[in-house]
Amino acid sequence: MGVENGVLKLKVQAPPVEGAANEAVLVTLAKWLDRSKSSIVILSGEQGRNKRVWVKGLTKVELLEALKKLKS
Repeated sequence: MGVENGVLKLKVQAPPVEGAANEAVLVTLAKWLDRSKSSIVILSGEQGRNKRVWVKGLTKVELLEALKKLKS
């Protein structure tokens, strides 16, 4: 896990079956960002490894600050 070339790399243990991995990604991001799971939306990539997400009510600057806190 970490940020590489502006992309957050995340590993989840849920299998990519019936949306389990997508659900795990949403739950993990919600926990890290102290947001509700419903405030995070997968914009694209639901069927693939690379996903684009939108966090409602969070600016890019706030998101980057939150990710920096994960490292410390």
